Amino acid sequence: MQIVVPNLGHGDCTGIFKHDECLIVDCGAGAPKKYEMNVRVIGRSLGFKRKKSAILSHYHWDHYNLFPRISPAPFDELFLPALPPKTATGDAILNFLSLASVTGYKYYPFLPRFLKMAKAVHPCMKNSIFRTLGFQWEVLWPDYGIIDKVYRQELAWLGREINRIKKKLEEDKRAEFERVYRRLSWACQEGDRLENLKETPYGEETCTRTGRNASFEIEGALGGVEKVFKDVANGSSLVARTINGGFLFTGDVESDILNSYLTLNDAEYFLAKAPHHGSHYGRGMQNLKTNILILSRKHEDKVRNEFYTEVNWGMLIDTARQGTCVINAPTSPPFQVFVVSKS
Repeated sequence: MQIVVPNLGHGDCTGIFKHDECLIVDCGAGAPKKYEMNVRVIGRSLGFKRKKSAILSHYHWDHYNLFPRISPAPFDELFLPALPPKTATGDAILNFLSLASVTGYKYYPFLPRFLKMAKAVHPCMKNSIFRTLGFQWEVLWPDYGIIDKVYRQELAWLGREINRIKKKLEEDKRAEFERVYRRLSWACQEGDRLENLKETPYGEETCTRTGRNASFEIEGALGGVEKVFKDVANGSSLVARTINGGFLFTGDVESDILNSYLTLNDAEYFLAKAPHHGSHYGRGMQNLKTNILILSRKHEDKVRNEFYTEVNWGMLIDTARQGTCVINAPTSPPFQVFVVSKS
């Protein structure tokens, strides 16, 4: 088995390659043009695998805007957080994603394109079970019954602000918003592919951080809404692990969730991924044991001290210090780590 952790700065990507299968967990960066060359080490290995799967941990664009760079061919399966539109959280996230997509805001228009890259989409929430890489995985989060309560005030504010922005859209954009909302809600609830969704006109060339397809007024309003949206999206991250230990991926799940609602230290892991570049930590991770701990971050990202004092790891992979790393991993230590690039 080989594990590839490219250095994407303030971004995230982990590739696991086992026999003729592979699993890519997130693939995006806050500065994608700067780091897009670093994901080629993932893309080179993908071409030799018969079955390709991916996990999208949550819906902030720095976790998916580089997926198109690593594989022109479709993924066989895509696992992502379910977004039930009848929940306040699911509806708020769907509303923001649809609004950002039709206005060309930042890299959010990549999401419909990415969902089209999957042959099968599997929306997941707490207690879901799925199988990939020959392992059974259990989903520990999201739990929307809890999330709707934890973020009650934020969700109410998001609803008001998004409705206010929608009223400023031109008529054709409002109609496009409704189409995108319906298709995204169906895909992220029922697992349907987006074959029938009108191709977004905001491709790689026009999809930038400037929101050039929106008016300056709408762009400014979306900037304020995005700050709150990111907290809600982080809190709704897909947290999944292989049953009976092994792999643990936590997305950007918030510290409050880790403190009160998640228990991750009840198993020993081969590899665990620190949430949100190492800046989120909670009691649910205290005394967690793992052979390998991954911190995917840039130098400026501050790591919670508990990852050094309260988490029992045998090997630390920190992309800010080591750059892009390839781990040749037998079933037990010692592991071989190759630093591919410090950039």
